[in-house]
Amino acid sequence: MKIKTKRIAAMILAAVMLFGVSFSVARCCYMKSRPSGSEEDANAYPTEVFESGVYNPVKTEYAAEYLGTISRRIPETSDGGLERYPQYGVTLSDATQEEKSAILAENASLCASENTYDGMDEDGNLYLGGIATGKKLYRHTAADGMYEGNVRDDERAVTKRITMRSRPAGNHITGLYAPAGEPIKIGLSEEDLKTTGGLVVYIGQALQNGQANNIWAARDFNRMPVILNSMTAKEEISYVGSYLGGPIYVRSVNAGVKFTVTISGAVPYAHYIHGYTTKEEFELCKESSAPYFDMEVWDDAVRHSGPRARAARFDYEQISSAAVLWDKISRVSNQVPSGSNAAIGITFLYDPFVAAGSMVAFVGRSTVNCPLYCMTAALDAESAVNNASDAFWGCIHEYNHHYQRYGFAPGDEVTNNAVSLVSYSLYTRNSANRAIGNANEGNYAVGWDRYTNPSWALKQTLANTGTNSALDGYANLLHTFGATRYLQMTKNGKGSGGADVWYKAVSDATHYDMTYYFTEVLHQTVSESILSEYAAKNYPVFVPVAAIYQTGRSYTSDGAKYYSRTAQPYEIETGENFEIDLKSNLVIPGGFSWRVKNISQPAYGKITEKSDGVYTYIPDEANRESGKIIVTLEITKNDGAFETEDTDIVIELRQKQYKPTMLERTVYTYTDANMYQSPVTAAENDYAGYESVREEDNENPTQNANTDIWVPNPTKNAIMEVRGKFRIESAGKYRLAIRGRYYAALYVSFDGQSYELAADMTNPANDVKFDQTNENNYKDYMFSKGQWVYFKEVLLITSDRSFVGLGIGMFDGDNVNVSYLNAYRNSYYKEEFDSDYFYSRNYAYNYREESGKQTLLSANYKPWDNTKPIDLLFDEDDTNWIHSDRSDISADNPFEITVDLGDTMRANRFTIYGEPTRQYQPKDFVLYGGTDPENMEPIATVTNSVRENNNVAADFAEREIRYYKLVVTDTWAIGQNYRYIAFRCAKFSLSYDGGTLLSPDENIFAYKGGWKLSNRFSTFGHLYEGENATAEFTFTGSRFAIFSCEAEDFDSFEILIDGETAGTAKIDGSGNDTKMAYLSDTLAEGEHRVTIRSKTRFNIDSVVLWKTATNEEERR
Repeated sequence: MKIKTKRIAAMILAAVMLFGVSFSVARCCYMKSRPSGSEEDANAYPTEVFESGVYNPVKTEYAAEYLGTISRRIPETSDGGLERYPQYGVTLSDATQEEKSAILAENASLCASENTYDGMDEDGNLYLGGIATGKKLYRHTAADGMYEGNVRDDERAVTKRITMRSRPAGNHITGLYAPAGEPIKIGLSEEDLKTTGGLVVYIGQALQNGQANNIWAARDFNRMPVILNSMTAKEEISYVGSYLGGPIYVRSVNAGVKFTVTISGAVPYAHYIHGYTTKEEFELCKESSAPYFDMEVWDDAVRHSGPRARAARFDYEQISSAAVLWDKISRVSNQVPSGSNAAIGITFLYDPFVAAGSMVAFVGRSTVNCPLYCMTAALDAESAVNNASDAFWGCIHEYNHHYQRYGFAPGDEVTNNAVSLVSYSLYTRNSANRAIGNANEGNYAVGWDRYTNPSWALKQTLANTGTNSALDGYANLLHTFGATRYLQMTKNGKGSGGADVWYKAVSDATHYDMTYYFTEVLHQTVSESILSEYAAKNYPVFVPVAAIYQTGRSYTSDGAKYYSRTAQPYEIETGENFEIDLKSNLVIPGGFSWRVKNISQPAYGKITEKSDGVYTYIPDEANRESGKIIVTLEITKNDGAFETEDTDIVIELRQKQYKPTMLERTVYTYTDANMYQSPVTAAENDYAGYESVREEDNENPTQNANTDIWVPNPTKNAIMEVRGKFRIESAGKYRLAIRGRYYAALYVSFDGQSYELAADMTNPANDVKFDQTNENNYKDYMFSKGQWVYFKEVLLITSDRSFVGLGIGMFDGDNVNVSYLNAYRNSYYKEEFDSDYFYSRNYAYNYREESGKQTLLSANYKPWDNTKPIDLLFDEDDTNWIHSDRSDISADNPFEITVDLGDTMRANRFTIYGEPTRQYQPKDFVLYGGTDPENMEPIATVTNSVRENNNVAADFAEREIRYYKLVVTDTWAIGQNYRYIAFRCAKFSLSYDGGTLLSPDENIFAYKGGWKLSNRFSTFGHLYEGENATAEFTFTGSRFAIFSCEAEDFDSFEILIDGETAGTAKIDGSGNDTKMAYLSDTLAEGEHRVTIRSKTRFNIDSVVLWKTATNEEERR
């Protein structure tokens, strides 16, 4: 199989969190032009809008190329001769300790180590320290069924070249699978070998820190105890392999470096890297028999890793949606103090072995270990956002064990759930399942979902008379103050907790007096000193209040009113008046009185007062949603212990779809003379000749699916027609079949208008199964994903035993299994739930262009000894440092140097790089500079300099510099006998801090003309390549920069600012790397329109904006 990557087909939104990134770049290669007023030239460019269908704001510095296929050498299967071995997913029953010990010992011999082997050759011969061990790699018996499958012998291996910039820690996906017993070739160039320091290669499931999820002797063996093999490629050509096989991951010994590795002999496996993987590559890799699957959001987010069978039901779009959802979740969680490496994401390992409990988080090792069934739930984004399962809650519960260092007891089983609840409130509609009528106040897939209901959560709190640190106590804060303030509370504790710390954290975030809530509602004990300290702040007293109808409520902070929104609109029946009964459904602690001071009219529909605290909502026929209804409550403490402020409860109502899963049925009755003998004849004659007709819902006293008719009424001389539709979730070949007693027909339509006969069943044998031996009972179709299929079932009623049922089955090869079909009413439409990214992923960018080789002109300096000459400031090694002698640096004895930079440069910063072991940097100094050594002027005078990261910097107005003089009159040699001076070097730079690096997918960019996407190595996983094309954006700020890929097949592009030509950027060259192609001059503050255009081939990798507006509407 030859695989060729082409372009990214579809990505969706992602995002959050601020990352600090600094780049040192060479001088930009662009040419300034005189303004030409040539905006008219833009008319020569195409005006057709280019829509990529792609959105990825996540750094994804990864690219790959499939170079071809190669034949595999299928190894023999063997083992160490034990009587039996554990198989993947099957518990080795009745295993004795002796048997387990033997398996553990043999397993250890299969894994590379300092005692077994650390290298192999292309034939699989094993070596230890370069000496042959006499052993050879083979396919172990226990490899059969590994990861719930096997690589077919006829599966072709590939050669794949991968380029990436490694993350700060952890391993990286290759998308390749090493078949058991087969050597895999690892190729690195001499330069990349030096850059990486070697490449650690993992074969098999691995924790982010490279450890195995091992089984020990005390546990049941439901696979081999260790299924990970780790080896290090230390040469330009190395070979690795595994007796058990598995997915291949790599880690550069030196982190954060860019390198290219070529891997040969492995087979592709199904995988998805958000922002990079194309639909074409995804579909081709999905055809591979390799039994593994990975989904990853590259930059500090998440990886879901496990058997391919657990992800097989999901297509490209569904996996993309799952990636987006988990990225949103990760951005929220990353706001909370972390117990794992905050710079890398969390890996989910789905495994038949779980190290502790039903699932477990390896905090500190950036990994979650879940049972196999959880993988399907974690990837099912649609179910997760509508009515999340217990398995999905389990996954996010374990994920957030890595982000829970706050609250009453950081690290318990509660604070992580509260972080999960934040994501549920922001990114799911689970709260829409709340309803009055039972103790759970709704119909939820799992009990955890109840906490999305502000009313239910507060009721749990008020029912608890003991010390309360349960989830409801945190939920009340979330539902009052919203996600931003709640997450600020989690940060305020700085990773610690306890009642005092949490009290302060909550009070500081909300500016409310939390004494009543903590001591009287939660029954917590807070130190008197803390209570007194915060009582002096005179914050308003916080009193929790909630209603089941609410989507949010008001709170005040420093005199301003804000509104939270943590729940979806409360759903009501369509077309029916709805009673808002606050008298019965307002939840408030005892000891308070309340009254409604005001209730606002909604945007749609009307509110009328029924009685005190009870209102009627009259819905709008044209709008399902009411819009906001603001209920202002006056709340009074009955004993007058304290005053309370008015509170607004925000109510939003939404009309449900009308009976979406209740199908419609028409019943025709006939006289004996007019009764039809065939359902087909009746349908084709439009049921003519009936005696009576009635429309009704397809309700039955018993049924297997809602498409069934059972126990008909009347019981003879009647025909029933049931109508509905269903949606195809996966493209493929399907069989539609009917079963029944005694005469029934099925009609199918693809537009809801024109129907064709699909089945005409006669069943005198009284069989109730789907009889597929008779072709009259079914019809096969090719359906596409997302297609709606309409149907009519026609049942001839000849007795009370007459029935009909509809079934569907998807073909697996030539096999098909038909099962009951549940369908929708014809009026139903699929409602897509979408949510905005609450936290945008913002990458801070600092531009820095430094001076180069310098030449000393004169100096006033006395070295410590002959090992510390002044020349060390100007040599090629910036880690060398000077150190003055035992005489004080002072105004009378200043340290002075006069220096030539070699070329004139523009600069605005002077940095003195200190020596970490000698903190004797300049404290007071004057910096002179200019382009004439005889006419320098003071450009910076510094007193009590600030030391940051051992360095001292002086900023000044941007100007041209070639010569400078530094005069130091005091140093930071405090506590020493003398005022020494010591530092490594000093450099000028042109520095622009405070930029924001943006993906080219951001919606501020408008593309027109000949654009396409490519998968070259780039910052965000793909480039925008243009020819005879333009890109335009508007921003408010003072400067911008454009990054592009420099390569031989590109030429240049022109930049216009506010309609005037500003320059041309050249990007032709052999670098094949991303560079800053254009940096603007300082722009006047205000809004600017930038146009990038070219008739020849060019590209855009990313854009940096300085002091741009932070209006969130500008981002998706």
